Amino acid sequence: MFIFGGGSGTAGLNDLWRFDLTSHKWTKLRPIGRKPEPRVYHTATVVRDVMIIYGGLDGKQCFSNMFLYNFHANTYTELSISGPRLARISHTTTCVGSQLFVFGGSNGSVFNNEVWIFDLVSRTWSLRGCEGQVPMARGYHVAAFWDARLWVFGGMDTVWEGFTDVSCLEFAGSGYLGSVYVDHVR
Repeated sequence: MFIFGGGSGTAGLNDLWRFDLTSHKWTKLRPIGRKPEPRVYHTATVVRDVMIIYGGLDGKQCFSNMFLYNFHANTYTELSISGPRLARISHTTTCVGSQLFVFGGSNGSVFNNEVWIFDLVSRTWSLRGCEGQVPMARGYHVAAFWDARLWVFGGMDTVWEGFTDVSCLEFAGSGYLGSVYVDHVR
């Protein structure tokens, strides 16, 4: 298990740790390359042999940058992103094929219910429109891809109201085309 950054209670962190699930021992890693800035409220998504560190907050700035940590080479690489820069905190990122789906979170001032897709091949962002009953704007939620659906659960909005709903983004036979939100439980 790998853990990057987070908070100490007084400041954001940018350290990287590995926990061996067999020996139950922690090891602090020292990757080669420029480290991501210290941050909280980011995501760290595993895709094959890399962990994608995206977004987050250092207390002043909401980040739009994206770093790859290569497990085998023990290196950081900052991705060069084409087009718009999408700053996010308290969002979710879920990898489906070569697409990184980013749902909700905040740009540093307001929560949203947008679905953005980052194409890992072209390194470009696109906003995906959805049909049906779209979940309310939120952050601090969870999302998981299972059974050709992106499931979204819980979270909070700008008045810190906790959500208990479960929604899903339906995927048609051709990937994310034809996606529709369906509200399952409120």
